[in-house]
Amino acid sequence: NIQSAEAIPPQSPQTTPVPEIVSDVSSTSSGGGGGSENNNDDSKDEDKDLPVEDKTAPVITIVGTNSVDVTKDTLYTDAGATALDDVDGVRDVVTTGIVDTAVLGTYTITYTATDISNNTATATRTVNVIEIIISDTIPPVITILGDNPLSITKGDSYIELGADSLDEKDGNISVIISGNVDTSVVGSYDMTYTSTDNSGNISTAIRVVNVLAPPLTTFTIDTNTVLKPGKYSYDNLVITNNAVLTLEGDPDSTNSFKGVEINAYNITIDAGASISADGQGYQDGPGSPELNEDGASYGGKGAGGTSSVYGSSLEPEDLGSGKLSSGRGGGAIKLIVTDTLKNNGTISANGINSRASGGSIYVKTNQLEGIGNFNANGSGTSWPYTKAGGGGRIALYYNTSSFSGLAQALAGIYCFYGCNPAADTGTVGLFNLSDNSLNIISTWTFEDSLSPFNFDKIILNKNSKVEIEENVIINSDEFFVDEGSSVVSLGNNVLNIPIITLDNISTFTLAGGEKIDSDSLLVKGGSTFTFSDNGILSIDSLLVSGNSSTVTVVPEKILLLEIPNVEVQEGAYISVDQKGYVNGPGTQNENQKGGLYGGDDENISSSYVYGSALKPVDFGSGGKAPHPQGGGAIRLVITDTLINNGIISANGNVSSSGGSIYVTTKNLLGNGEFSANGGGLYAGGYFAAPGGGGRVAVYYESSSFTGKAEAKGGCGSYDGWSMTCASKGTVGLFDTLNNDLYLDSSWQFKNSDSPFNFNNIFISNGTKVISDENISLTANDISIDGASTFVFSGSETINANQMNILGNSTLTILNEKILKLEVSNLFVETGSYIQVDGKGYVSGPGSPEEGEQAGASYGGKGGGASSKPVYGSKEEPIDFGSGSKGNRGGGAIRLDISGTLENNGIISASNTKEHVSGGSIYVTASNILGNGKFVANGGGSSWPYGSIGGGGGRIAIYYDDYSFSGENIVLPGNYCFSGCAPAGESGTLHLVDKNFIPLSSSKKIIKFNFSELIPEVVGTIEESNHTISLSVPFSTDITNLVPNIDISDKASIDPLNGVSQNFSNPVSYIVIAEDGSTESYTVTVLVLPDPDPEPILDTTPPEISSFLLNDISGDVTINPTESNPLSINLNASENVNWMSIKIENEDDSTVYKIFQSGVNCVDDTNTCLKSWNGGLSSGGLLQDDTTFKIKVHIKDEAGNEFYDYLSPVITIDTLI
Repeated sequence: NIQSAEAIPPQSPQTTPVPEIVSDVSSTSSGGGGGSENNNDDSKDEDKDLPVEDKTAPVITIVGTNSVDVTKDTLYTDAGATALDDVDGVRDVVTTGIVDTAVLGTYTITYTATDISNNTATATRTVNVIEIIISDTIPPVITILGDNPLSITKGDSYIELGADSLDEKDGNISVIISGNVDTSVVGSYDMTYTSTDNSGNISTAIRVVNVLAPPLTTFTIDTNTVLKPGKYSYDNLVITNNAVLTLEGDPDSTNSFKGVEINAYNITIDAGASISADGQGYQDGPGSPELNEDGASYGGKGAGGTSSVYGSSLEPEDLGSGKLSSGRGGGAIKLIVTDTLKNNGTISANGINSRASGGSIYVKTNQLEGIGNFNANGSGTSWPYTKAGGGGRIALYYNTSSFSGLAQALAGIYCFYGCNPAADTGTVGLFNLSDNSLNIISTWTFEDSLSPFNFDKIILNKNSKVEIEENVIINSDEFFVDEGSSVVSLGNNVLNIPIITLDNISTFTLAGGEKIDSDSLLVKGGSTFTFSDNGILSIDSLLVSGNSSTVTVVPEKILLLEIPNVEVQEGAYISVDQKGYVNGPGTQNENQKGGLYGGDDENISSSYVYGSALKPVDFGSGGKAPHPQGGGAIRLVITDTLINNGIISANGNVSSSGGSIYVTTKNLLGNGEFSANGGGLYAGGYFAAPGGGGRVAVYYESSSFTGKAEAKGGCGSYDGWSMTCASKGTVGLFDTLNNDLYLDSSWQFKNSDSPFNFNNIFISNGTKVISDENISLTANDISIDGASTFVFSGSETINANQMNILGNSTLTILNEKILKLEVSNLFVETGSYIQVDGKGYVSGPGSPEEGEQAGASYGGKGGGASSKPVYGSKEEPIDFGSGSKGNRGGGAIRLDISGTLENNGIISASNTKEHVSGGSIYVTASNILGNGKFVANGGGSSWPYGSIGGGGGRIAIYYDDYSFSGENIVLPGNYCFSGCAPAGESGTLHLVDKNFIPLSSSKKIIKFNFSELIPEVVGTIEESNHTISLSVPFSTDITNLVPNIDISDKASIDPLNGVSQNFSNPVSYIVIAEDGSTESYTVTVLVLPDPDPEPILDTTPPEISSFLLNDISGDVTINPTESNPLSINLNASENVNWMSIKIENEDDSTVYKIFQSGVNCVDDTNTCLKSWNGGLSSGGLLQDDTTFKIKVHIKDEAGNEFYDYLSPVITIDTLI
């Protein structure tokens, strides 16, 4: 281990950062190459060119530190040093000195470097050889003397036995003792022993000293015992042998607690035994009612509502209340139990006699056991009093519990032909202190006065019932409602509950205004969660699972949920069935009509159809059945995923319409159902028609949903075998990523939703689609497939690149409307139709005067000598065919296809009904191909009518390229009798290459309406004299009306369409054809009279306009008898009430005969017939030679009266 430093070569500097140390340097100069000193001034000029002498030594840098410690008997390797000269650069370093690591001591290593000019530098490093240092890390070992743990009895002295400490290196070490044992208090105490060795290592040890209670004495109550109000202490208290421990109350005490408090280590109540504070409360207390017949309150409100609840549900210490005329409330029981309360009997604080409230039971125990009862019930009532007392309050606090009995604060009951609760229940809470949970097994109220409530868990079971008062805050990690329990929130509450779970047919109902913050809402096991509106819901996930589990809403409130994720499992529901209007916009005035909402097949413009098909949020409307109620409204905003394997529904009740389902979601999955169906037919003593379908709109970005969505009308049978169904509503599935619309149930393009803009529209699955008037629909592709039907209104605007009619589907139109279609390309598949059969006139220009004498005419004359002439244009046929005998002629089709029309199906304007004429097909297209049919045939005829079929219609086809290989047919109807033959004239077929089209001469006004008026006013056009008449509602300003006018293709009109006109006088319109020819039409507008005019005040009294006495209009002389009476015939100037007809003696007005209205003299008529046999109402017998006059009193409806004598005189001659 002795090494020579000279033998160690110079080391390179370390690469790790170390401080750079430059040592003190001594330098010498030996003159070599340095020159000699010369003070001769003459030599100065000679020396100034000589080189400068180098007198600076190199700089030595030690690698590492200049002081190093080396452990004895280890190898030392020197790190070396480097040298750098300012003139000569890097120089060699000579290292000298030795280090003997076997010998402790200090050694010096010297480093020397010399430059070319012989300047020398030195540096040194000190190396210290030291002993090996072994660190002490082992702590001493402590041995506790005596027992550990150590148990002593309360009150005994504690003697500290101490502890020993032994260290491996330092030997015995002192021990420090800390801690205190209070032998006067039962409990567990720690005595701590601490020891530290010379190296600072510390050890501790703990002795556990248990101070135990002395052996407990047991106090047994086995006979009935009474405790006065106050506080009592026991070791073990046992109540047995059916004994009753009565705890009295002191209503007059000034103490806040007026009952009995028992402090014990253990309390046991055996079966049959009891602790009772029944009837120990107030006779007249804070909850006593104002009226004697009402019930008292405490934890629950007494019936009658004249008293309020009071006290605390968390720390119930109050007495129950009664009434002087009835009973006393329950008392107050407080049990503080150090270890175990075992209740196999009864602990009660019930109200007694009648209409008193229950009292208080307040328990704090370590362990709760038993199968007994805790009761704080209100007392009941009996006839003639019907109002009982409210329940009391129970609070049971424990660390562990195996209690399986009952705890209840029931309302009193009313018994009369059976018994039922007749007040409100009180509060019962079981508080597990070990996990900070509230367990409710009976009834509970979260009271505003005690808010906020903070628990880790809230658990309801055993059909418990909970009410949350308004403005309550509940903070809990979990709220679990189980076993048929119910929760009712009264509104405006804050529920901060991460997990809310309902199970086993439980319910949770919100009143509105709640703020709920939850990670998860789980509704399962047939349970129901009922929302209201105006709340703030922050729920991350909603799961509805299990048969009949339901999320719903209160009636006439929208179920609005904005939730990231919702899952409805098989058998579960989100349902607002029968939550809509009783009388809504779709409730029809007619008797026995069903409610409407989403659609009306009988009238697409029905005022009973309302709301939006794109964003449906309206309620359905009730019908005419008992208890009508339409479907409610669901609005789901799902930011992530909706999984529907169950049913999301808004169905109506019987005879009522379906409601609304409006969903937006990112992802749509499942195989469940969206349903907004109308209710069925009502047939309970009378018929009420089924309700119409509602509306469904589901928007998504991606979908693998394979279920169904529907808004069907309800159905039923009036006769027991045939089925009648109401109109369907609207159902739309919207792919928002691709802007596609899928219609596979039913739909209506409503004007109020217009304009419509989609990429693709797919209509399938037998769907019926209806278009409102004046809607605008734009799409790249419209496909009608799967035996579906699209019904145009006649005034829509369709902008599409491609329309496809596929899979036995049909495009059609309303009656007497032209089917106009202007698209780029049109494809009609084999088996599919563009069909306006029977959509023409019932009675048109070609209809015969007598339906059984001739067929209807249009493009060809109908059969029969009296058939009308043909009409319309063969070049531009847009007229309707004419009908006969109530049947309609063929309709009118106008197809304007800028690209290709491929017809492999049937484009038809015919009718198979007898005697009607075919209609119009007018086509312009660039390319026409296919192998289908264009048909505008007339209807046939049959025996016995003879050969009077309808004439054929008109077809005009204009094209650039024509490769169509199918048929164009405009035949008349056939008469079939021993064979079939044409029974009229064929229509016209006009095929024109557009490259050679002559100018059009067509110049007709086809439609002249006031569309802005509500309802729209449609003009009646008389082509025979070119007049148009319209009748507008009373008070319409006809000086500023804007008409909506349709005219012949390629024609123009003056004044222009859509320009306001003054129609106070007839207005002339001129239609100019393409060829310059004109036709003039005169438009007349009539304002209808006021339907509800102001009544004209009647001040003119009625009068007798004529009279006859024995058929004489003058004086008469008679002797009136039963066999020869006087006939009086009076006629008034208007209908009157005949107040009286008086035959009065001219000389003595007390002698008279008076008649009232009656048979042949009926009120509210203008005639009166009376017969006088001479009898008098006053004055005795009739005298000879007396004269009478007739005085008439009549009154009209306005109250004007006539009360006067008629002119003729009646003379009595008894000799006649």
